[in-house]
Amino acid sequence: MKVGILNLGYGNLFSIKNALKKIISKKNIFFISKIKQLKKVDKIIFPGNGSIIDCFNNMNKINFLFLLRKFLIKKKKPFLGICLGKQILFNFNKEGKTNGLGIFKGNILRIKAKKVPFIGWSKIKSVKKHSITNDIKKLIFYFSHSYYLSKKKFTYYKVNYSNNNISSIFILKNFFLLQFHPEKSSYQGLKILKNFIYDNSSLRYIQ
Repeated sequence: MKVGILNLGYGNLFSIKNALKKIISKKNIFFISKIKQLKKVDKIIFPGNGSIIDCFNNMNKINFLFLLRKFLIKKKKPFLGICLGKQILFNFNKEGKTNGLGIFKGNILRIKAKKVPFIGWSKIKSVKKHSITNDIKKLIFYFSHSYYLSKKKFTYYKVNYSNNNISSIFILKNFFLLQFHPEKSSYQGLKILKNFIYDNSSLRYIQ
């Protein structure tokens, strides 16, 4: 199983890689900076951290933005988006008042709370169960963000922060989008990554 981590000149690339090295051989982990490199991997991870504006600027510099959108829609490879890597796939992002990739309908809004960003450990609650959380007894993960997805449809797990119901796991087709950081979430975060990598059914719905 070969896994590609998108390298767009920002983000916590090595934190993701170090977490993956506990699950698969490092020879099967690749940093991806060109679209053609995506063809050699089985699954793709878009890491979190950073500003959407900086992310777009870096992607535009290497002519990556449009090509990435086209590739993800056409090839349908399993894709894990983490934090910013989740938010960038939607229509509109309040940060910088910029449009996202528009692969999915939905807006990314700023959290309404006295204390922003939302940083720390929090328990997520199931809206409907999914095999991506298989064998995880305590659904407690590490969050660090100021913006959140307002869309409820296709949200499988949510977290409440200061009366904001935040989509913490959004799943649609081959896309698995996390608001928390699995690479910073200890054993349960590693289980999320392992479930994503090894479940070749692209992860199963649990009724």
